Amino acid sequence: MTIFREIRESCLWVSRAAKSVQIDELALEHLATIFKDSYSNEQEDYSELSFGSHVEKLQYVVLLDAVNFGSGWFPELRKPAEMSGYKTISRAFLDHCKKEGVPPIKDLVRFTPKVCSELFHQNGNKAVFPLMELFSKSWTDLGEFLLANYSGSLENLVLEARGSAAALVNALTSMPMYRDVSLFEGKRIPFHKRAQITCADLHSSFEGLSFGKFSDINELTMFADNLVPHVLRHEGVLIYKDSLSRKIERETRLPSSSPEEVEIRALAVTAVELFAEILRKKGCSVPPRVLDGWLWHRGQKPEIKSSPRHRTYSSYY
Repeated sequence: MTIFREIRESCLWVSRAAKSVQIDELALEHLATIFKDSYSNEQEDYSELSFGSHVEKLQYVVLLDAVNFGSGWFPELRKPAEMSGYKTISRAFLDHCKKEGVPPIKDLVRFTPKVCSELFHQNGNKAVFPLMELFSKSWTDLGEFLLANYSGSLENLVLEARGSAAALVNALTSMPMYRDVSLFEGKRIPFHKRAQITCADLHSSFEGLSFGKFSDINELTMFADNLVPHVLRHEGVLIYKDSLSRKIERETRLPSSSPEEVEIRALAVTAVELFAEILRKKGCSVPPRVLDGWLWHRGQKPEIKSSPRHRTYSSYY
């Protein structure tokens, strides 16, 4: 069984056992109509930084995705006006790379929590210092992993995957901070959000060529975070039990791997699979990773961003 099939089947199992979240398939039918009328393939823009080589671009994409998490801390993050938490992080890293160059793998160990606080403009922000510690650990762990297994080379890591996104996901998830797995009623539920999105971003940034060429790219699931489930809830696709809704409205943090948090993420994965199936039946074949991008960009609408979503202190999303 591939890792992607395991994710799908595990999330489907959660959806059948869920007590706090349900999927409204009629709402999905309506959303499919909206999609067909409004879809545009919005992707991450890498044009602001000129890369000296494909390897430098590879390092930029992977290093950014190595810190593509922390949404539980984003309300306390010091952000420029009108900029989201993720955009604050990605913009700060982009600006650093423009000024200093993309960090070499051997230098990742120098990004201590204090250095990360400076890089991401969070000096003195004690509320998010735990996030800066996790950013530091993620980059340090990645550097040590590459030095120990791939001669310190991201190029070797991707080349050894031999064009298989599943193989790259399996390699990345050998690192604890990428091993995005929860237990739900005693069953192992993998999500592997950051490992999967790394494959998707490589595919996008290299336009499906070179380090972004994966024969199984369309096998990726949606990337289970806290924004896409929020969009699905806003569209009436995910229905939350009243007790869960109250927690979210009060902006109470859900513990990582708690039953409610797992249900939200797992049912979002299953809902996007159903979304893709509905579109296929309408003659529109769109993989879940593309639907994820469309939903994520839909989540930037002010009326969606302004309402509370679930928050979790986590290194997975």
